[in-house]
Amino acid sequence: MTRLEFLSALSEKLGALDEADRLQTLSYYSEMISDRVEEGETEEEAVAALGGIEEIALRAISERPVTGETPAPEKVPEAPARARRAGRIVSAATAFVWIPLLFALWAAIFALLVAGVAVAVAGIVCIGAGIGNDKGLPMIGSGMIGVGIGIALTAGSIALCRRVAKLTKWAFSTLGGRGKEA
Repeated sequence: MTRLEFLSALSEKLGALDEADRLQTLSYYSEMISDRVEEGETEEEAVAALGGIEEIALRAISERPVTGETPAPEKVPEAPARARRAGRIVSAATAFVWIPLLFALWAAIFALLVAGVAVAVAGIVCIGAGIGNDKGLPMIGSGMIGVGIGIALTAGSIALCRRVAKLTKWAFSTLGGRGKEA
């Protein structure tokens, strides 16, 4: 039996599978035949070595769900109202810890932002001072490095600020009972 005859007969036996699974199975066995032919076997020997079409079809069908019998995904149960209330109570009871930490985080981000702007301004001043100077090339280079560091600090603190703003909004909406429960 040739590869084409084998794949045609196998396709008929795989009628219980959906189109994608049938094509995947046919592709798999076609590849197996190609590998054996590359190793020196004839096409007929390669097909014979695979086994009977009935066995292959039964194995392929038993490994995959039959069309129309795909199990429905299980629904994730919602958290009961009692658990949500308990979460809000815990959030409120521990607020004396996490609210000051949130304010400290905001203060640290603000400090990074101010430091970034200050380093960038100092770099610009350094560049300006080096322009008319005899030995100004090192000053200009230092100023450019300062501007780069300042821009990086400022951009990083702005990105961090956006994330902490989302965290703050989530924390206070959860405490108020309007947020998404985990």
